[in-house]
Order: sequence, then C-alpha cells, then structure tokens
Amino acid sequence: MLKRLSKGLYHVVWYTFAAIVLAAAVSVTLIRLTLPDIGAYRDDIQLWISQYMGYPVEIHDIDAEWEGWVPHLYLSNINLLNKDGTNVISRFHSAHLSLDPLASLAQRQLVPKQLIVSGLGLTLTRQLDGSIDIAGESATATANNKFENSEVAVWLLRQKKITIQNAQVKWIDKISGHEPIFFPDVTLNLRTYKDRMQVNGSATLPVPYGNSIGFSLDVRGDILTTQWSGTLYIDGKTISPQMFLGQSRFADITVSGGFTDIKAWTDWQDAKLIKFDGVSSYNDFDLIAGTNHLVIDKLTLHFNGQRLNDHDWDVNLQLDDITTVNGIWPQTDINLRIAENNGDGIRRYTGKLGYLKLDDIMPLIRQSSLLSDKLERALTGYDIQGELREIQFLYDGSMAETNTLTYSAIFEHINTQHHYPSFSVTVLTGSKKGNLNEATIHFDANSVSITTPAFYTDPVWLSRLQGDLALFYSDDNLQIDLGL
Repeated sequence: MLKRLSKGLYHVVWYTFAAIVLAAAVSVTLIRLTLPDIGAYRDDIQLWISQYMGYPVEIHDIDAEWEGWVPHLYLSNINLLNKDGTNVISRFHSAHLSLDPLASLAQRQLVPKQLIVSGLGLTLTRQLDGSIDIAGESATATANNKFENSEVAVWLLRQKKITIQNAQVKWIDKISGHEPIFFPDVTLNLRTYKDRMQVNGSATLPVPYGNSIGFSLDVRGDILTTQWSGTLYIDGKTISPQMFLGQSRFADITVSGGFTDIKAWTDWQDAKLIKFDGVSSYNDFDLIAGTNHLVIDKLTLHFNGQRLNDHDWDVNLQLDDITTVNGIWPQTDINLRIAENNGDGIRRYTGKLGYLKLDDIMPLIRQSSLLSDKLERALTGYDIQGELREIQFLYDGSMAETNTLTYSAIFEHINTQHHYPSFSVTVLTGSKKGNLNEATIHFDANSVSITTPAFYTDPVWLSRLQGDLALFYSDDNLQIDLGL
C-alpha cells in the first residue's frame, strides 16, 4: 500500500514539474514570437516605464530581444515629461532596460534588472553657498543668474539605480568664478537609498582641459541644498592645470602649459570642502612672472589640507621630485597657513619652506608683487645665485607696502654679481631676516672671494668672514650699516 502511494506521489510531482516546464517553455516561445510586434504594446510599455521612473515618458521607437533567459527592451527618442505630462523637461537619445525574470515571477510584475539611459543633457551649477543645482539641457537662467532646480533633478535623484551614458554635462562653478566647462561624454552610475547617494563615473574632458577624469561620490543628505556631507575621490589623467586655474595667481605668478596626473581624496561637510589629500605628477610647465619664466621639467608631490574655519586653511606640500633647467632640488616640505583678516577677502599667508634654489626663483620674484618698488630698484643689476633653507615667512596683503612680507632664512653658497660697476662676491653663508624695507644679514663663511676689477686685477680672498650687515631705506635711499 505504502509503495503504491509513494509511486503515485512520484508521478504527480513529476507530471506537475513537467507541466510547469512545458508551460514556461511555451510562454517563452510565445513571448519570443511577439517580440517583432513589440511596438503594438507601446502604450503599455510607456505606462509601465513611466510608473518605474516616476515620471511620464513618450517613446518613439521600441525594440526587444532575448539574451538567454533575460529579455531586453531598447527604446529610442525618449521625452521625459513633467509630472502633469504637459511639458518635456528632458530628452534621451536611447534607453536600454533589462528585466529580471526570476524576480518578475516572484513578484508577479515586471522587475527591471538594469536601466541604462544614453544622451541625457544636464546643467550642474555649484552655487556660492555650496549647493548643487541640476537642470535639463534646455534650462535657462533666471533674472539673478541662477539655474533653478528642475523636475529633472527630482527625477534623477529618486532613481534607485540608473546608469547614464554619453551624457553632455555643463558645469558652472560660481565659487571659483571660472568659465563654464562643457563635458561632451559623461558616464554616471547612480544609486540612491533613503538619504544616501553614491555616484561612480567618468568624463571625457574638453580638448584644452586634458584627457579624462574619473570620480566616486558618496554623500548623505540633499545635494540640492547645503545640507549634504560625504566624500569625493577624483582620478584625473593628463589634466591641464592652466585651464582649470584660469586667471588664478599668487603674487602675480601664473602657471602655463604642461599636464598632470592627479589623485585626490576629499571630505565635505555642509557643502564645503573640509579636507583633502592627494598625489600629483606635473611635467613640462612654466611659472611666469612678467617677462621672466621658470621651466620645470618634472614635479612630483604629495599634498594635503585641512579647513580650520570658514576662511582659513592649513596646507602641506611634500615636493618629492622637482627638476628645473638649473638642476634637481632635494626633497622639500612646505607648510602654508592661509587666512583672511576678518573675512575681508585679503589673505594672509604664513609659511615654512625647507629649501629654495635662488637660481630658479629670483627671476620670478623680481617681477612679482612680493617686492616693493624700492627693493626692486635696489636689486637692479644684481645676479644672485645659491640656496635658502629653513625659510619662514609671513605675507599679509592688508599691511602697508613695506610690511606685506617678513621673512627669515639660512643662506648657503651665495654668489652675487653686479654688472655696472662690475664686482662679485662668492661662497657666502649665513642667515637673513627682515621685511621689504629693512633686513639684517649675518655672515658666517670661510674662503670668501671678492672681485672688484675697478680696483684690483685679481680676486681678494678672505679666509673668514663673520659679522652683521644691516640694510634699510631712509628718504628713499638704501643705506648700509656694517657690523663686521
């Protein structure tokens, strides 16, 4: 009896399973046969995709195919409408939607596996308060030059998972004040869950700006306001700093030419950059001040920075490898504190530098705004070479001209030459401190050579030179006080 029951149960299970498999095979076959006529279901498909995307859509062309057991829908010439379905708020060239067959069977409704949208046009604007505005390709600025967040922004940020390919993105950064940048080919992989958004992507840069940039963004909050915080990683390939820096300069010194590879990790809080850390390799560029320029063959550095408050920063640079036309520098550390006096926009720089090669920087300093007119005239006709170490300085743009820069440094291997009248002093060592109006120089050197052709045919050698020399201006004349 038990044996007959087991045998009957076996046949029931087997025939049921066979019937399910047969029904599934017949269903798949029927669905495959209907694919060539998928256009007949345009309205149904439009309704379903509208429900999935949360906004009405108009689809001009529909195609479908199977890849194994996974059905794929290919949509072309798509209009994304506003909530009321009355106006087009954006357009897609195409979209690719794959379905999850197992999840669809389990939930008894069509469940997308992946949505890929191509050819979306966006305008992203970073406002002065750090918030991000997102608008469609046809967005126009309001009277106060602000791109209002459109329904495109709401639609995009409510997508749980979407891939955007071949997007054209216009980036406007009102904080930097640079010209808008148009990215012709952007890929975005976006995921949202509650108040968290993750975006991974890449962008082809406009030709003058370089090659490409990859990025990874992980934030919490609403990026359409200032109430968002998170991390941003950037990986740039063959980037032109000159294009991104625009007219930015320090003491009338600008950057020209060259390309860099850069990786940077950044932290953001309440829409503000609060911390950064990165590495960069920058080759074949010039530093320019007036008609003078310094050619830098190679610069490899690590950098990091920390925001201290709304206006102040602490920045550190480690120059691992710097090669100029005058040779190779030793590894150099730079610490820079950047502050604003009472938020008035006038910056104050406090810094420490491990090393400077005067052969490289003196031509730039001569035509920068670091020197007062009086000091620039006093240096006319002099060539100064050598090295500075353990440099400390303070540059305060709010101070009177003679006190904008104060400094101290140790100098080594200094060679000074004056052309008219001709004389030179070589191999000086010591220390110096002062400002743009006065300076105190302490000499502590051996084997110093002084050449004065007007008085002596041969150089005068000093076995030992030790003492102090004070330089200062009085009645617009440079005076020297010797304490040798």
